[in-house]
Amino acid sequence: MSCRCQTLPNLSMEGGKLFLTFFDLFLLRKVSKQLQALGYSCQSDGQLLRVDSDNIEALIQALCRDCGLSPSDNMNIQLLITAADATSVSPSELTKMRPLSTWCSQFNAQELLDVLKNKSLVVHFQPILNVQDQTIYAHEALIRGLTPEGKIIPPNLLFGQAKDAELLFNLDRLCRETIMHTAAKLNYFGRLFINFLPSAIYNPENCLSTTMALAERYGFNPHNLIFEVVETERIDDVGHLRNILDYYRAKGFRTALDDMGSGYSSLNLLASLSPNIVKIDRELIMNINQEPIKQAIVGGILAMAKQTGITTLAEGVETEQEWRYIRDIGIDLVQGYYFGRPAAEPLSELSSVQ
Repeated sequence: MSCRCQTLPNLSMEGGKLFLTFFDLFLLRKVSKQLQALGYSCQSDGQLLRVDSDNIEALIQALCRDCGLSPSDNMNIQLLITAADATSVSPSELTKMRPLSTWCSQFNAQELLDVLKNKSLVVHFQPILNVQDQTIYAHEALIRGLTPEGKIIPPNLLFGQAKDAELLFNLDRLCRETIMHTAAKLNYFGRLFINFLPSAIYNPENCLSTTMALAERYGFNPHNLIFEVVETERIDDVGHLRNILDYYRAKGFRTALDDMGSGYSSLNLLASLSPNIVKIDRELIMNINQEPIKQAIVGGILAMAKQTGITTLAEGVETEQEWRYIRDIGIDLVQGYYFGRPAAEPLSELSSVQ
């Protein structure tokens, strides 16, 4: 079975039919009137609108740009493309309909599509320090997009476009594979943190098969690969995330939970998922040496982690004062600009830390 993360949308479609369903009849009449004014042939049956065109791409772009639709309208219009000779759609085909907003986002995400088609990602490595002996414990692999002109595309822009265009599956998979390709090319087989989005993995065995195959092909020690949950969105399905982490652990890999202490994290989530490593959110680390409330929160996370055998990592340390406080309270690992910025190659050692 192929994973949906391996297929990119075809936005250069020729002739066919477009079937659209609407939230209400008023919206159907509005769209039908606008399309007819643009020269398209429309037929309606209840809340289903059929539109013929010899250029489906131009038709969808007309819907996105020229019909005076609001973002809310675009979300409430569902769209299905069929062959030119289709006269109706079956109930099973109706389940394949996608919001017009998704198609509009894909047309507006050309940089992202170029990145996915050309696999134009670059990897930077940021060191993670062992607090006890102040040596490099691991590196976190950080992804950036690259335009054909060599311009860097920040990850928040890439992932924002991917979410709107329903291409998170594709981008998340390409990131994991690019990281392992790059690390192997640089002959780096030490500990490596690799980020992933839970919502981009709908079936662990299916979606992660290429990741597992690459790890085996390059000879990575599974224990050295730490797959890190990135909480850029609320984790609504904790059971699904637990299944993903269990799958990684069953294959010998380790897991980490990012942003502990942020708005979408809680001690309950830590207890439920039992990751190997928990990363304490940068917002809690900033000026922690001066703020008793942050000290109390981090102290609670640290106490629970120690009781359950979970390794703690403070991320985003940028000052000597933050570092000294973190060191003195017994956190295991630390990461931040104070120790090293992301670089094109992993470091073999750090200069002395004060």
